Amino acid sequence: MQKLKKSFFTLVVLAVGMGVLSCVSPFYGTARIEPGWHMNAGVAATSFISSDNYDECMGGRGDLEISHGFNQYLQANGRIGLGLGYIPPSPEDKAVSPRKGGFYPLLDGGLGLQTAYPMECITPALRVEAGQELSLMPMVGIGRREWLTLGGEGTYFLFGPEGTHPEGGFLNAFLIVHPYPRWSIFAGVNVTMLFDPGFYITEYPLVTVGVGYKLIK
Repeated sequence: MQKLKKSFFTLVVLAVGMGVLSCVSPFYGTARIEPGWHMNAGVAATSFISSDNYDECMGGRGDLEISHGFNQYLQANGRIGLGLGYIPPSPEDKAVSPRKGGFYPLLDGGLGLQTAYPMECITPALRVEAGQELSLMPMVGIGRREWLTLGGEGTYFLFGPEGTHPEGGFLNAFLIVHPYPRWSIFAGVNVTMLFDPGFYITEYPLVTVGVGYKLIK
């Protein structure tokens, strides 16, 4: 297990420096923190902005997250996501600069901390994560056995060429349904792009929908 943890966090560090320009990263955990080691894995359909050509890709991704709860108030986590997206070529008669289609890889990772204040039926929490973006993720868990998590994510870009993202970053919104103790269903959307359809990188908002499972609980 110790070798697995070292290899995993090495991959996370690589993903932080080599990741995609922007995406809605899925989260399969809860606002409520449980002490001890935990591991979540999931698969998702997603759209993301490739760092290769700054255009929107549509495809799939797999994610793995390892976390450790020191107590019910503080948790450390590391995650990595790998995937593949496709960009269809644009017809030459419908584009000033015809887009070359093809497949592009997705590499996404981050290291962070989460704090929570558990109450009887709700759990407010805040997750702070550093990857290619610095993100703040306020969220609230609902239920004694948390069955629903609602949250938002504000991101500030740490990497990426100037002119490839809006000043200050993006705002994402998400919800997570936990129908069973080990299963989670995630849905998230980039709100910045949703309310700004004229955003120059892409004409559609970034979206991620996925299913996760707790491998270690």
